[in-house]
Amino acid sequence: MQRGHLALFTDLPLRIEHAPVSRLLNIGCVAAEEGWSVSLTGVEATPEIDELPIRVCAVARNPSGRTVIHPFNPVIRTAVSSAGAVVVRGYWLGFFVLALAWFRGVPLRMFDFHGSTWREVRDRPFYAALSWGMESIAFSLATHVLTVSEGVKSQVPKRAAGKCMVFENGVSPLDGQRVPLGQQSRSSRLNIPTDTFCIGVVARFGAHFELDTVCRALENIEADVLLVIVGEGPGLSEIAFEAHSNVLPAGEWPADEVRAFLENRCDAALLPYNPEWPCAATPKFFASRKLMEYLAAGLPVLAPDIPGIHPVLRNHTLGFLHQPFAAEELASHILRLSEDIALRKQIYSQAKAIATEYSWANLARNSGFIEVLEANGSQA
Repeated sequence: MQRGHLALFTDLPLRIEHAPVSRLLNIGCVAAEEGWSVSLTGVEATPEIDELPIRVCAVARNPSGRTVIHPFNPVIRTAVSSAGAVVVRGYWLGFFVLALAWFRGVPLRMFDFHGSTWREVRDRPFYAALSWGMESIAFSLATHVLTVSEGVKSQVPKRAAGKCMVFENGVSPLDGQRVPLGQQSRSSRLNIPTDTFCIGVVARFGAHFELDTVCRALENIEADVLLVIVGEGPGLSEIAFEAHSNVLPAGEWPADEVRAFLENRCDAALLPYNPEWPCAATPKFFASRKLMEYLAAGLPVLAPDIPGIHPVLRNHTLGFLHQPFAAEELASHILRLSEDIALRKQIYSQAKAIATEYSWANLARNSGFIEVLEANGSQA
């Protein structure tokens, strides 16, 4: 049965490597399987997105290099006017698109909420007030609020709490497949010896991550251990990599090469959350898409023991947690994993099994998202 048109919107360039874009793409793929026609509107698309069952409506940058994302843009107006449902990521875009969808009478208006930005910019009162205002209006205009975790849901004001659906990040269809390492792949060119214990961390490094603890931990380890950092971001500029011989910054990689690296070469993975980041103390706040990729690759996960970590790391033996900033304890976990091959094999099987529970289709049904689409499909 052909249902309505679901229009997805983001204020980011349409690249699979962008976590919020990948999230929207997976939500769109689930909706497409349920019979909805799906479009995704953002900035400048990369070719691999064309392989998905989603129509891409990319907005070009103007000559000044800025994006033209506003409700008067004809691409956005066309997508909203034909939609029976919209899902929007981003405050500025969300404010405008949800208002336009409300004005046009779109029955399902969903705001994909990842946490309150204004909490992070409290030291800049104007931006904090602007973010808070747009967030509040977006909550009012939305019929449903998608949150990536219970912790993020706790930041939604009480007046909008009844609109919430906890729709976690899941495992993409390709994340659990073994991807061969080509001779010219980035990880092959790193020339990591086969007997080296390799820890991988993949992220966009911002204020919510800190790498000083793991760098100090590696200084105390005499075993052959290497930390490979895949990704970029301002958080990396503070680290003097030349002072750490067993830490290798590898830059940003395409999604398929990241999967191949995690699956074929990594022995463990790292989630270096910053315990002092404002939301780290919020219980069950983090719902990292990378954690799901680590599970799909069968990897044990090293992380600080903070309230915000995903419950799966507490409820299973695949999580190796250390006290915040405790480099010696982290070092002991690394040594144990590097020496105990049987333990790593046990974790591999367990992590793979857990990853199957976090398929996007399962999460969509458990959250109520599919139920809402089915209830409104005939009206769209």
